Amino acid sequence: MGASQKLQGKIDRVLKKVQEGVDVFDSIWNKVYDTDNANQKEKFEADLEKEIKKQQRYIDQIKTLIQSNEIKDKKALMHAEKQIEREMERFKICAKETKANAFSKEGLGQQPKTLFNCSCLDDLIESSIIYIFLSTKVVGSSRWLKC
Repeated sequence: MGASQKLQGKIDRVLKKVQEGVDVFDSIWNKVYDTDNANQKEKFEADLEKEIKKQQRYIDQIKTLIQSNEIKDKKALMHAEKQIEREMERFKICAKETKANAFSKEGLGQQPKTLFNCSCLDDLIESSIIYIFLSTKVVGSSRWLKC
């Protein structure tokens, strides 16, 4: 009887830690999307990553507990596992959005470098025209060079 109580205590501790981790993750998640400051977003994203790593350790414990034959009711453990997996998916989405936003903001801040927007295009065209003009003058006026 003592072994089953010990096992139930371990399950209760893991489930409590998982629920606390989910609550912390949710609060950090809200902070990420409430702030407009890029530095704070990066900091909060790093905090989310730390929290996900903690949750991943718990998911390993949960999986070993689920595989145990001593446990009859595994619904709570399976629910906790699903919660962690859901949080991991949310983190992936957040990380992808943060990276995409950083690059698109940088891209929006810069003027696009196309051929038509290049400030040196006029210089290039002008020098090309001069080169073509001079080369035709030299070829066409080879008599002038002989004089």
